[in-house]
Amino acid sequence: MVADESIFNKEEKPKRKLTEAQLKGLAKGRAKVAEKRRIEKEKENNKEIVKTRLNQKKEYKIKNKTIRLQKEEEIEERLKKESIERIEAFTKLKYKYMDKAKTLEELREMKVVLDSINEEDLMDIKALSETILKKSKNLNKLSNNTINETREEKDCGYGGEE
Repeated sequence: MVADESIFNKEEKPKRKLTEAQLKGLAKGRAKVAEKRRIEKEKENNKEIVKTRLNQKKEYKIKNKTIRLQKEEEIEERLKKESIERIEAFTKLKYKYMDKAKTLEELREMKVVLDSINEEDLMDIKALSETILKKSKNLNKLSNNTINETREEKDCGYGGEE
């Protein structure tokens, strides 16, 4: 059995000793690998920096877009509100002037002019004034013809007071 134990108890061999040139070469190689690792880390960091900058740009664009959309919605709401207010004010004014009519014919003429005004005309002052002028000119022609006809009827003895 003694022979068996000697198999397991081997003497340890001394480690190999490297020469100075080999040690310098080894140090040089290790430095080279360390430099490569540092360069790769810098590249990864640069990639991450670029990614974060791109993400920041995207977030900035999204933020600006949402702000722009909110402003557009606010403007749209304001314009809708103004439109409703203008229509309500016009309706009140319309009935106020219709109440001031002295004759049924005057009321009808006013109603024709005021009913011809639509929402688009109310939003554009220039279009509104043009519509009113056109309609009132047509009504003036009609009312002048009506006045002339009633004068002729009076002359014929058909109507009115003499």
